[in-house]
Amino acid sequence: MPPRKPSITTGTTLKIWRILEKVAEESNIPPTLREVSAQCDGISISTVSRHLEKLERAQVIQRRPNSSRGITLLRKSNGRAMR
Repeated sequence: MPPRKPSITTGTTLKIWRILEKVAEESNIPPTLREVSAQCDGISISTVSRHLEKLERAQVIQRRPNSSRGITLLRKSNGRAMR
């Protein structure tokens, strides 16, 4: 049986997803982990990274390793694909 995709309907993971959406709408430059942390009341970088991993497993973002701005939003929180 394939692994289940994580549910992202509440909490910090959803908040981070919405931050990524907002940044995608406002500019073409993805945020750094530090910038996401600052918008999430200063949670640690490792916590931001853990939530991004959850979003990646749910296939709503794609991350490029070793890139400070390597986050690509694939799907909006309303379920629609990014254009």
